[in-house]
Amino acid sequence: MLQICQVRVLFHYNGHGVPKPTANGEIWLFNKVFTCLTSYTQYIPLPISNLDSWIKTPSIYVFDCSAAGMVVCLPSLALSAAEMVVNAFIELLDCGTSNYPGSSRDCILLAACEAHETLPQSAEFPAYVFTSCLTTPIKMTLRWCILWLSVPVFWILWRLN
Repeated sequence: MLQICQVRVLFHYNGHGVPKPTANGEIWLFNKVFTCLTSYTQYIPLPISNLDSWIKTPSIYVFDCSAAGMVVCLPSLALSAAEMVVNAFIELLDCGTSNYPGSSRDCILLAACEAHETLPQSAEFPAYVFTSCLTTPIKMTLRWCILWLSVPVFWILWRLN
């Protein structure tokens, strides 16, 4: 009988054009309000602790925004070094960490940059470079080689075959 590992919830935050995450652990969402007389837009903060309590585990968080490292380092999401080592060994032995009673978290955190960094911007690449690298890695690698390393296209295509 085929056993399937547990399913993970993917939360992908695309924070381009919104304020950076706060030191209090809040990401910003765009809210559009319609009333009979007016309509307006505003940014509203969402505490990561609230988000984490809604999503629970197992989960994958992808933060594609400037200062994404600030969110990943929050105590509500981050594991201690000891927990990470234990979980890594359990992953090697088993399909997941959910069966291990000592594991408090089962989440994967991916951040586009460190807490003090701003996302790079270039006309040659898509605005969502990190997301593009995750979703189309071969295409992004080819673009990088062609634009920055001056590698001829025919050589790359020949090497792929």
